[in-house]
Amino acid sequence: MPAPSVSTGTPVAAAAVLSAASNRIDWAAIESADLQKLVSNLRAVDCPPQTVQDIVVARVNRQFAAREAELKLRPEHIKPWDAAQWSDESRELRQHKLRSLAREKRALLKELLGVDVAGDAPTGSTVRSTERFETGYAALPDSKRDGVRQVQERFWDQLEALERRTRGYWEPEDLEEYKRLREERSRLLAGVLTPAELEEFELATSETGNRLRSEFAAFGPTDEELRQIYRLRKPLDDQFDAGPMRSDSGESSAQRAQAFQQYEQQLKSVLGEARYAEYQRSKDPQYRSFTRLGQEAGVAKESLVKAYEAQKVTQTEAARVRADANLGPDRRQQALKTLQDELDQTMRQLLGERGFQVWQRAPGARVYREPRTTPAPAPPPSGNVSPP
Repeated sequence: MPAPSVSTGTPVAAAAVLSAASNRIDWAAIESADLQKLVSNLRAVDCPPQTVQDIVVARVNRQFAAREAELKLRPEHIKPWDAAQWSDESRELRQHKLRSLAREKRALLKELLGVDVAGDAPTGSTVRSTERFETGYAALPDSKRDGVRQVQERFWDQLEALERRTRGYWEPEDLEEYKRLREERSRLLAGVLTPAELEEFELATSETGNRLRSEFAAFGPTDEELRQIYRLRKPLDDQFDAGPMRSDSGESSAQRAQAFQQYEQQLKSVLGEARYAEYQRSKDPQYRSFTRLGQEAGVAKESLVKAYEAQKVTQTEAARVRADANLGPDRRQQALKTLQDELDQTMRQLLGERGFQVWQRAPGARVYREPRTTPAPAPPPSGNVSPP
């Protein structure tokens, strides 16, 4: 089914779409199968631009839906007698066609509306998420958006061709070609964008940016901190990116470990002592539990940090008590009970009664539990009892 053509139909006069009796808009007079004429008619009656866009995007999405659906088939949708046709190569070809459809749809919408608008992204079976790229494109100046899209999509096409050719077996020359493609993409993007625009685009769309947003989510870096972290991390990820088929050798693993140790030191210098300590805490599931506690019980962050540190100190001391071979069972239990009582008192003071009740249900709150007691056997019945 070919994409709809765009004509330059004459728009209806505003008066022609108003009912003389009710002074209401007559939709039948506005409606048109010619999308360009439909846009003109909507604008002629002062339809809000966002409403015009919503109507046209919905119409274009419907016109492309059938063609996209044929390419979004999943393995479970394939008939048994057609299963032999389901291969990695055919799936990659469908992904390529889906991206071509997305370009065709986007070009049509831009011709109709005069602005860069993305319709529904046909990502039903693609391995490359387009959501973060659409966010990255949207942040660019209008004049540069198309050029950046072309560079990115050209890179994807080249990479998929390389993956089809290698069929999962990457020789050294294939890895060199992969690196060349990445370097060419970076060079072409740098020819379109300023250094600041390129950094923002890469931060929004790259695997490094995506990884950092997930890794630092609990830490909550400021925009500037995230940029500084990205500048430290991106060269490392580029250096140790072994291609789609990653299989690091022992030597490269050791180099990676050493490089990331240096990265941590640089990160501490960039963030400063206090923020780096906060970052370290944010990686601890117990601290994240305290963060949720603070949100639920309305406890100040300063008190949460003190409570977290108090719990860690108590857990360390409890581990020492449990490992002390000089303590008998009774003394060990008493020492743990004392630690628990002191921790409970500290938590009540720091978290308040409501926060304390929530904390008691959290992981790591208990270093001591009352030992279970076995009930004494019931005494035998007294008196003469006749046998059954």
